[in-house]
Amino acid sequence: MSFATVLDAYCRSLGYTNQRIADECSLSASALSRYRTGKRIPGIDDETIDNLALGIAKLSRNESGGI
Repeated sequence: MSFATVLDAYCRSLGYTNQRIADECSLSASALSRYRTGKRIPGIDDETIDNLALGIAKLSRNESGGI
């Protein structure tokens, strides 16, 4: 499975707009879109991966009632 496929699945499961997810992940909506479509892939040491993980986790907790 590609990075884009996994990221897109997580984003879809959240049910938020690209803009809302991007804001939480400290990214622009266009950058998030490029990651979701596979047009761009963050480097292994890129802080973008951390930002995506933290932002998605935070939004996920919001969706699940704070669990």
